[in-house]
Amino acid sequence: MYENLKRKAAGFEYYQKADQVLEQLNEKTLRLYVLRRLGLLCQNLGLAKKGVDYFKKEAALREQTKDKGPLIYMYHKIVFTLIELKAYDEARVYLNKAEAISDKDAPFATQLENKAQRYDATGQMLLGEGKYNEAIKNFDQVLEYANRLKTYSPSSGALLEYYAQYYIAQCYQKLYNVSESIRYGKSSYDLASQWGQYSEAQTVRRKASLLLSEQYDKAKQRLEAYKYLKIHQEVQSETEQKEATNQLMDLEVQSVVKKEEEEKNRLKQVQLLQQQRILAIEKQQEIEQLKAQSANRDLQSRAEQAELGRQLDKQRLEAKAQQDKRQQDYQISLLNLDIDNQRKIRTGLLAGLGIFALFAGLLFRQNQAKQRLNKTLTDQKTEIEEQRNQLDQSLTSLKNTQAQLIQKEKLASLGELTSGVAHEIQNPLNFVNNFSEVSADLVKEIKEEREKGNQRDEELELELLDDLSLNLQKINHHGGRAASIVRGMLEHSRVDSGERRPTDLSALTKEYLNIAHHGQQAKDKSFRCHLETTFATDLPQIEVATQEIGRVLLNLYNNAFYAVRERQKKGGEGYQPTIWVGTQRVGDTVEIRVRDNGTGIPESVKAKIFQPFFTTKPTGEGTGLGLSLSYDIITKGHGGTLRADSEEGKGTEFVVALKS
Repeated sequence: MYENLKRKAAGFEYYQKADQVLEQLNEKTLRLYVLRRLGLLCQNLGLAKKGVDYFKKEAALREQTKDKGPLIYMYHKIVFTLIELKAYDEARVYLNKAEAISDKDAPFATQLENKAQRYDATGQMLLGEGKYNEAIKNFDQVLEYANRLKTYSPSSGALLEYYAQYYIAQCYQKLYNVSESIRYGKSSYDLASQWGQYSEAQTVRRKASLLLSEQYDKAKQRLEAYKYLKIHQEVQSETEQKEATNQLMDLEVQSVVKKEEEEKNRLKQVQLLQQQRILAIEKQQEIEQLKAQSANRDLQSRAEQAELGRQLDKQRLEAKAQQDKRQQDYQISLLNLDIDNQRKIRTGLLAGLGIFALFAGLLFRQNQAKQRLNKTLTDQKTEIEEQRNQLDQSLTSLKNTQAQLIQKEKLASLGELTSGVAHEIQNPLNFVNNFSEVSADLVKEIKEEREKGNQRDEELELELLDDLSLNLQKINHHGGRAASIVRGMLEHSRVDSGERRPTDLSALTKEYLNIAHHGQQAKDKSFRCHLETTFATDLPQIEVATQEIGRVLLNLYNNAFYAVRERQKKGGEGYQPTIWVGTQRVGDTVEIRVRDNGTGIPESVKAKIFQPFFTTKPTGEGTGLGLSLSYDIITKGHGGTLRADSEEGKGTEFVVALKS
């Protein structure tokens, strides 16, 4: 077996060398085949990013030919590989390229399959973006074309059908529609079981059996849940054995890929060194030229300095003669000025005596007025001092009241967090309870079997003990889940140190949305709200205080839930409470958007919503500090912005923008 794996790895290396040779020879036809094989090998090994590069090279070659049929197929291969990498924007670009090519000359079966694959790709992207209702519409179209395709190609039609049914079951699972999720999941599992000889069918059987186990458990049908759980484990075990068989070949081929990348890097380094040597030689030549130019300038500068020295000596002699003449004129003018000053001093002394007498009288009157003014100012100062003391007491009282209200707001936020976590922890606890009940039944059956004495069925006992061991493992697993949720709750509820650390804002936004949603369901189990999310996967890590940002998100989510609930109370035919949450990168900032279709904010109060103690909620339901604290955390604490766009009666959108 090992020799066979070595041959496959060597074959991969030969394909790479063949691609290089064929590219140099400009041989397109054979190179198309080689690129296809390289792309499929990388895809099977889990190297999707490397595989899509080979598919793009093949597509670029086929764009130069007149045969557009294989080009549509290759565009679709690129689309589904990019979906696997969650690169939805680039996937849509290639899907549009495929749609732009006419396939009217292709066989009718190929036309049907192309249309089905376009709807399938669109549905998978919408599913990945959390737009489940739109995704279901596209998968319904896939089912329609798949049924027509089975007339011409039963295996291709069946493949599209059981995958589409499984994706629809996933959508209904996300929409909490258990019955529809079970119906489509069962159809997908049954059809895939009929085509079990194909690896794709086995993959769908494994995924569908796990989904059915979870959904039957939610529907309280424990025997069915247990049945499909065992099926999932059996199929999973077979898959793991096959993966172990191919692991050696994966390592060999991955080693070849790594060598190719290292060789490319080495060539780039050699080219870079050559460029640096050429630049060094050019710089040396420039330095020699500059030295020669500098020597010429030195000779010229010395001659100019000698001439300049002669000119300066001449100017110094002329300036000294002029200075001596000015000195004589200045002394004569000083003598004349001294005589005039003595005459003016005598006249000034006489006038000064009269002015002094006048000023003495004015100063006496001014002193009396100043004494009266000082007494008035002393009285006013005493009064101001008393008023300031009163204001200090009032300010202290207001600060205490504000601190109490802020603490109340934080406690309310913690209450929402605790409520959401309590609702979230219910799922693993339900699993623990269910498997405990089944384990108790198994223990009872074992006891009954052991009481039969010589008629005991040892094989049955061993099977029951295996099932019991499996149940205990599941109990331990879901108990661990519950413990993890509790640890997360303690993490969120501890005293915030304000320490900032690199954070994935998409993950943080999603986490607090789940907590807020579970908290609303815990308060009102009849309340249903549709959530649509679009979280960017390429956001940079941003240093933030996670608990402070979490408090902001929790406040925005709770306000959105309150708004849609209030609008629902007013009635309205066909109204569906909906909240949209998403993250995106805009230039050098990262935005978090929270939008609802609730009551909206009246135009008259929009300017006040970020002011402390302002609230539109009834007395007792809000402190008026939620948005004010959120605004301070974003703008003052993190240097970002928080803005609101709203239309009364239609909904509100809050946008948080942070520098990346």
